[in-house]
Amino acid sequence: MKIVVVIPGYNVASTVGQVVDDVLANGWIPLVVDDGSKDQTAEVSKQHGATVLVHTANQGKGKGLRDGFDRALADGAQIVVVLDGDGQHLAKDVPGLLGALEAKD
Repeated sequence: MKIVVVIPGYNVASTVGQVVDDVLANGWIPLVVDDGSKDQTAEVSKQHGATVLVHTANQGKGKGLRDGFDRALADGAQIVVVLDGDGQHLAKDVPGLLGALEAKD
């Protein structure tokens, strides 16, 4: 099953690398949406192995999510999960969410 994790972020260069690493460690595909950051968010994300979409100006989290969802679905994602680039949500919690989804079927 193709699971893409959309990671919106604004000026999260200090934390996004770990988020991407955690996503990759679980075998999922990280897709970072850099929402007009003034720091190195996009570069750090790429260095850690994420696909990165860049907004040249800050457009807000909603637009970042929409663009991330559109790209994930266009790339064939069967499941899309969101983790914020600042690390407030943990990749270790996602399997429980996926398990609940599987139990529903």
